Amino acid sequence: MTHCDPAQIGTCTLYNDDCMDVLPTLGAGSVDFVLTDPPYMVAMSSIGDVRAKTDGWADMNNAAWLYAKWYRMCHRLLSDTGVFATFANWRSIPMVLCALARAKMPATSCVIWDKEWIGPAPANAFRSTYEVIVFSAKPRATIMPRSQSDIIRRKWMAAHSGQTGHPAEKPVDLAEVLIRAVSPKVLLDPFAGSGTFLLAAAKLGVRSIGIEMDNGFFEMARARLAGHFGSLAEVAT
Repeated sequence: MTHCDPAQIGTCTLYNDDCMDVLPTLGAGSVDFVLTDPPYMVAMSSIGDVRAKTDGWADMNNAAWLYAKWYRMCHRLLSDTGVFATFANWRSIPMVLCALARAKMPATSCVIWDKEWIGPAPANAFRSTYEVIVFSAKPRATIMPRSQSDIIRRKWMAAHSGQTGHPAEKPVDLAEVLIRAVSPKVLLDPFAGSGTFLLAAAKLGVRSIGIEMDNGFFEMARARLAGHFGSLAEVAT
């Protein structure tokens, strides 16, 4: 893909690029919180169908190898009190834990996001009402307030609750809870999508860096941030 300078939108620096190319260019120790929602192993299947999800332990190991690579890149960027957090679901948890182990990053928490809505499932499976956020916090990190439990309830009805049309959109107020718990000065999202985590950071006065390689989602994120910052937004790349 063609590399270009990032857009500076208020307090957010937004790249329309591949995170594997951008992450090595950022300064070590320059961010405090990596909060991201990567694809849940979509297009990782060895059967050759880009629409298929990973199927089987061999595919999970291949996915873990790739994920561990960008996990390490993110870990290099974290400050001494930094926290890494990635969304996942029941199917991708084994791969996430394997990737963390390969990256030599400890899993320190697993937060349950209770959507308070029951999702679809085949007749031979229970219907899911949750996703998870797996955390890897450095030893000097602090999660506050200490009354915050590892179950967070935010109602979300899949396609009915979203505002952007992104297939995996997350609630802004859920992201705000996570950001407040870490209290970062700089947040990084290497899979920015429609910019939900960047928008949540902006609302809380936190500087952010976002990376999104899909042109359509990049423009969507840029428009949402420009809408928030108004006249403060610098939307030219």
